[in-house]
Amino acid sequence: ACAMVDNTISGCKDTAVWARRGAKLSIENTRIDECGEGIMVDDSNTHVRCVRCTMEHCSGNGVSVMGGAVMEMEEGTVNNCGGDGFSVMGEGTDGAIDNCTVKHCRGHGVFCSGDGLARINDNKVQYNAKTAIHVSDKAEARVTNNILSVQPKSRRALGTSGEKVIEEFVSMSADSMLVMPPVGADQANTFSFSEDESASGRDKLKPSEIASSIGTPTGGMSGRASGAQTPQHWD
Repeated sequence: ACAMVDNTISGCKDTAVWARRGAKLSIENTRIDECGEGIMVDDSNTHVRCVRCTMEHCSGNGVSVMGGAVMEMEEGTVNNCGGDGFSVMGEGTDGAIDNCTVKHCRGHGVFCSGDGLARINDNKVQYNAKTAIHVSDKAEARVTNNILSVQPKSRRALGTSGEKVIEEFVSMSADSMLVMPPVGADQANTFSFSEDESASGRDKLKPSEIASSIGTPTGGMSGRASGAQTPQHWD
């Protein structure tokens, strides 16, 4: 096993940290800024735990987990990346994101596809260009106790039906699975439209506005840092 603690990686054009081929890696208190991709975890038997890390201003995804790898990300931040904030792809891939903030990315906040499993708990997923969470291609997402915020395309969006409203936050294909507590249940998620970092009370959706689309717990919804550093690879 390898450990990466108290590091800053900035300005590299490729992936800043790439763990593969069964690597076991712990990353703590590390900042990745203005790189091609933030962290990439690939191949079965590869296991990465990432705690209190920040990925900002990367041109691609903040975090990518694929190829049957396992990753847990805790107490971290993904901000202003050019792709998705946290991506889980491929059969047997297991990505967990807990108590993190994912915001202002140009893709989805959290993306899960290709038979992957995303466990999304206690996060703030806010103001990303696409939906907060996207699930497709036979993937599964388990989503509990998150704050999901979007900037409305129009104020009229607040008056749409529950099904239309939820599409602003979560999108999925018919062959995928979304597991969420129903509105009002323990660990239920909070949905809000807001124009800035702090949603006002009037923008928070009423349970009746989204209950029809969530229903039961299981459902199927038809240059800031100077200098450059070498990317880190663990094999």
